Amino acid sequence: MDLDVKAVFYGHVAKDKIHNRIRAGGPPNYGGVALADYFGTKPIAVTSCSVSDIPFFLKETKDKVKYVVETAQETTQFLIAEKKGLREMVLQERAADLTVFTEADVAILSPICSETNDHFVQMVRKNSEFLAIDIQGFVRSRSRGHVVFRSVDDFKAIISADIIKVSDYELPYLVSARFWSDGVQESLELLLSKGAEGACVYAKGVSYEIPAPVLPVVSSVGAGDVLLAFYAALRARQEVIPKALSIAMAAAAISTGYGGLPHSMAAQKIEELGHHLASKCHKEPASFQEIYLDNNSPRH
Repeated sequence: MDLDVKAVFYGHVAKDKIHNRIRAGGPPNYGGVALADYFGTKPIAVTSCSVSDIPFFLKETKDKVKYVVETAQETTQFLIAEKKGLREMVLQERAADLTVFTEADVAILSPICSETNDHFVQMVRKNSEFLAIDIQGFVRSRSRGHVVFRSVDDFKAIISADIIKVSDYELPYLVSARFWSDGVQESLELLLSKGAEGACVYAKGVSYEIPAPVLPVVSSVGAGDVLLAFYAALRARQEVIPKALSIAMAAAAISTGYGGLPHSMAAQKIEELGHHLASKCHKEPASFQEIYLDNNSPRH
C-alpha cells in the first residue's frame, strides 16, 4: 500500500537500555520503521541527538527513516525495565530541545521527555495539514532521573491537533488541564491506548472499542508509537475510524513480538489480523465523561 502523504515525526530518537542491551528507540524509529515497511515509504524524523550516534540509528533502522537532526552533545537514553506489564523508566541522558519544523501532510508530534514547548507545537500545527500528538512526552517530567508525571497546563496548543493519543494512566493528567473543556473534547479524536486490553477512539460522542489480540509478547516498548503512527497515517488518508483503528491495533500487537524495532512486519499479516479485529470493534454512543470514568486509574 502506498502512503501518498508526506509523513513527518517530531521527537527524540533514543538509545534504550533493556536487559543490558542498547536498542534504537524513540517514536520516530518505532513508528517510522513500521510505516516504511507497510506503506513502502520513507518517513522524515525531525529529531535531536549526538552526531556520533547517527550511524547507529541509520544501521538500526536499515535506512528506512530520513533524519533531520539538530545536533546535540548527548543522545536521549533510557534505562527501561518491564515488570508484570508495568514499565519503569530512568532517564540517563537527554538531547537538546527541538526547534526545527517542516511542512507535512501528516505530522506526528511525539516527544518523549519534554523536548518541545507550546510555541513549537503551534508552529508544527501551522505547517501541517493533519496533526497527531502523543501526550506521553508532555506529561513526563523527571525526579532524580526517574520519569514522573505532571499536568499539561503549559501546552495549550496540543488541543489544536486532529488526534491526541493518550494511555489509560496518562488520561487524568490531560483532562485535569485548565484548558480541557467540553468544547475541546468534541473538536478532536482521542485515541486511548489500554495496553493488553486494547484501544479506544472517542470522537464526537461515539466510542469505538477494540480488544488487543492475544499474541506472544517479547516487549511492549514502542507499541504505542506504532499504534499512533498507523492510526494517524490512515486517518490522514481519510480512512474510516473502525478500519483505521483495527489496522493500527493489529500493527501494534504484531510489533510486540519483536525485541527491538519492528522490521519486516508483513502487510498481509497486518491486514488479515486487522480484518479479524474489525469484526470485534464495538461502536456505541458515549460521553467523554463515561470514557474518562471507565479509565480513571492512574498507575505509577
